[in-house]
Amino acid sequence: VDTLVDLHLDENSEFQLSESSIASFFAQLLKALAHLHTFNVAHLDLKPDNLLVASDGTIRLCDFGLAARVPCDRAAHTLLTCAPEIFKLRKAFLATDMWASGVILFLLLTGYFPHGVQSGETMSDFREKVLDSKYSMPKIISQAHVSDSAKDLLGKLLDCNHKTRITAKQALEHKWFKSPCTKPKTHAEKLIKTKRLKNIAKTVMMAARLSPTSKKQ
Repeated sequence: VDTLVDLHLDENSEFQLSESSIASFFAQLLKALAHLHTFNVAHLDLKPDNLLVASDGTIRLCDFGLAARVPCDRAAHTLLTCAPEIFKLRKAFLATDMWASGVILFLLLTGYFPHGVQSGETMSDFREKVLDSKYSMPKIISQAHVSDSAKDLLGKLLDCNHKTRITAKQALEHKWFKSPCTKPKTHAEKLIKTKRLKNIAKTVMMAARLSPTSKKQ
């Protein structure tokens, strides 16, 4: 791969799922996090790979290998869902899970990761993009082809300040869950085609090579 992988599902995309379908999926993740967080334990490795979907649509959160009571010192994390405080403070909080959940929601809604991954990009390069997101993240969210209420929730989840980031319980009360967009922007709802899945897999593999937990680092 020698160019930026473009996973943007724009307003003319025929592959985009409805926000109401995504809301049902995402609410299950938030409920799991809300329960986990009552024990002051954070998962700390939220990513699409760790969400199991049953045939009936039920979501199961798996792989608690990095889970810990928080706050705690933490350097290891999956790069694409890594929160600013991991890079800046090398510490993790309950809010660290909320940033990662925001990245997952952004991916579900748009088909691409907020910061993207470019071929040849180093972990240091990606770190700088995330730490600069207090300036760029509002712009990234504003350009996404999603409803205004979805943008509002994304803004609260992808808040660079972990102290003011929304909690799982607060997120479940967000207005987006009460009235998400019920239809895709264009064609009838359908699964993402193979080409899109390959592109997403390609992006994830690129990110894995940059991961702080990678043996190459």
